[in-house]
Amino acid sequence: MDTTSWNENTGEPRVWKLTSAVRRRAGGKGPSDRYLACCLSYYDLDEPPPDHSSLTSIRERYGVEVFRRFFDAIVEQCQQAGLVWGKELYVDASKVKANPSLESPTPRFAVEVHLASLFAEEAEEAADEKGQDALKEEAVSSEPVEQVEMKVPTPLPVSLSQEEREALAQDNAERHDWIEQLGAQDRSVTTRGYQSITYLRVNTTDPDATIMLHKDGSHLGYQAHYVVDGGKSRIILGVLVTPAEVMENQPMLDLI
Repeated sequence: MDTTSWNENTGEPRVWKLTSAVRRRAGGKGPSDRYLACCLSYYDLDEPPPDHSSLTSIRERYGVEVFRRFFDAIVEQCQQAGLVWGKELYVDASKVKANPSLESPTPRFAVEVHLASLFAEEAEEAADEKGQDALKEEAVSSEPVEQVEMKVPTPLPVSLSQEEREALAQDNAERHDWIEQLGAQDRSVTTRGYQSITYLRVNTTDPDATIMLHKDGSHLGYQAHYVVDGGKSRIILGVLVTPAEVMENQPMLDLI
């Protein structure tokens, strides 16, 4: 991997390939993901990486949509560079441990009732603001403006009747969109009368983390789902983080 950023003090490249030469230069110490992080983030091997709290605050400040735009832009650049093969895809997920304790679960219904009462006033204020904005938009729309012709996308040729099209549109509107819901579990669905404990109890420290089985016991955590191109470069084309209870096959179609 060619480098374009250089250390101003030593004149050495700030990003290296993950090779044995890098390990020898760093004394062979530290976990492998440390070297990988340096390769991907333009950090020297002896520079401390940013704290996880900084990454969390940045995500909260900009929102998930901005991070998605960054990710999509990177994937597009990989496609333009010829790194994406596009003929084969791999779908998998990795377990990620969370920090909350298993000793502090709370009944989910109690948490939902508390949050509903806590943010009821804010919801009313937001509704009033939306109503005022709608009135302003109506006043503005009443003024004469130039009509811009919108291009209607050409539908793909499919052999479906009008009734089948309407039924398909209704099914799509009712289905659980994993991308739109940011990986949140659809708790309205149960299987054969079985109900997971995560439907009944929640950890108030990290509500998104649910129980997962690991080789060293039970932990709270997540599933990091991803779609990888089958080419030599193995470019990651899609990522979605969900509670640990969400299996790989559930958001697979939405990711593809």
